[in-house]
Amino acid sequence: ASQGGMIAMQIAAGRPDLVKKLVLGSTAAVVKGSRYTVFDNWVRIAESGNAEALYLDFGENIYSKNVFEQSRETLTEAAETVTKEELARFIVFAETMNGFDVLNDLKKIKCPVLVICDSCDSVFVLAAAEEIFENLGSKDISELYMYEGYGHAVYDTAPDFRDRMYEFFTAK
Repeated sequence: ASQGGMIAMQIAAGRPDLVKKLVLGSTAAVVKGSRYTVFDNWVRIAESGNAEALYLDFGENIYSKNVFEQSRETLTEAAETVTKEELARFIVFAETMNGFDVLNDLKKIKCPVLVICDSCDSVFVLAAAEEIFENLGSKDISELYMYEGYGHAVYDTAPDFRDRMYEFFTAK
């Protein structure tokens, strides 16, 4: 999921012999230009040292409105424990996303792929998942599944997400 999905695409394209099936959730094959806007904002907030603002913006962007509102207090409390070193690591994490592009390598992925997204993902828009699916070398044996209303963190909040993955991995 997310950045892990980006890494998984690189592995599956570079070493297709190692990957038999792949699930890609809430991820993108290209992160540059307007697709980097959310990350760029997070970098600016982290550079300012305002961990609470970062946690709240992060939560608002990855969760559905309902889950975010339920988590607001927890996020605010968690932000109080963040160190300058952790903010610096977060900046590195976010900046590594800028310029990511494996779109042309997706055709090298030959295994079945389940691309899962949410139509309300404000980190990686719906078009990112559709773009991945359309460019897969294994599109004919892959599938695209879209949720509604869970946001970017659909992998944590959709009640059947893990079951859907399990069914995909165990299907013959």
